[in-house]
Amino acid sequence: MVDYKELASYAVILIIVLIAAQHLNVVVSGSMEPVFYRGDIVVIEKANFLGLHEFNSSDVKVGDIVVYDAAWFNQPVIHRIIDIKDINGTTMYVIKGDN
Repeated sequence: MVDYKELASYAVILIIVLIAAQHLNVVVSGSMEPVFYRGDIVVIEKANFLGLHEFNSSDVKVGDIVVYDAAWFNQPVIHRIIDIKDINGTTMYVIKGDN
């Protein structure tokens, strides 16, 4: 006989894990050492269920650590903003790893 209460509990746990997984990233390089080390798991703020990042440029400042998708790398990149420039009305972020 199927225990629907137990099945519902597993479904809730699965949903929580799936949502949490969208907010986690694994550090894949040493570029942010000694803040983050290779293999560390970081929690990402402002990511929604679909993995699309909500972004408000007024929230970002020099010194913030950001996660972005780079065309040259197949994993999300975690780096620090070291400068913010306005070039012809377009906000540009200068980023680099700490190491």
